[in-house]
Amino acid sequence: MSWHPDVPNIPIKKPKELEKLEMMDRVWLDSLPPVEVQEKVDEIAHAIARDYKKQVKNADFETCQEIISVALRVTGSAIGGRVGQSMVASCDTAALKASQNAFPE
Repeated sequence: MSWHPDVPNIPIKKPKELEKLEMMDRVWLDSLPPVEVQEKVDEIAHAIARDYKKQVKNADFETCQEIISVALRVTGSAIGGRVGQSMVASCDTAALKASQNAFPE
């Protein structure tokens, strides 16, 4: 699957974890407890960081963080519901954590 058309210049393929989330039933997703919703957001952020580091030559921390944040914000807006809202609300925090994990100092 490709990224949502509004996601600008994402230099990687969409991670499988995000594709799976997009195919899940919205009613089921909205019934998840807040802790599980946040775990899904973090899992997706880490998958984007992992794929960015693997697929992009000269990958760096700052760009990784920016890509994750934009991808979560725009994709979360498109998904909607509790999961989408959580993706938007925590996009910067999740991006920072995932980038720090991918690029430890």
